[in-house]
Amino acid sequence: MVKALLLYGADIESKNKCGLTPLLLGVHGQKQQVVKFLIKKKANLNARDRYGRNALILAVRCGSASIVSLLLEQNIDVSSKDLSGQTAREYAVSSHHNVICQLLSDYKEKQMLKISSENNNPGKEAEE
Repeated sequence: MVKALLLYGADIESKNKCGLTPLLLGVHGQKQQVVKFLIKKKANLNARDRYGRNALILAVRCGSASIVSLLLEQNIDVSSKDLSGQTAREYAVSSHHNVICQLLSDYKEKQMLKISSENNNPGKEAEE
């Protein structure tokens, strides 16, 4: 259905009355294939619903570790906060989603290692 709508010119970033874009709807409905398709079509990962929640926060609140992984592969902003000031990690901890907590921790650790590596080898990328 999403493919057909986009084929006929539907706006990939249009919002429903709850402020959900097609990507956010896919995340909320835990439709992993739809989410993959919309990511491939360059849907805005930073879109927010009327509560300021991005796709990652919605995925965590739904308890969908597979969609959280998918979004982390896209380097989504893990520090983003919703209107209540909560991050995805804070929702994962308060909901006892241990697998998702681990995914977020692993992602953050990889990002820190990457930054550390880039800072220790500032000229290496220019040479390559």
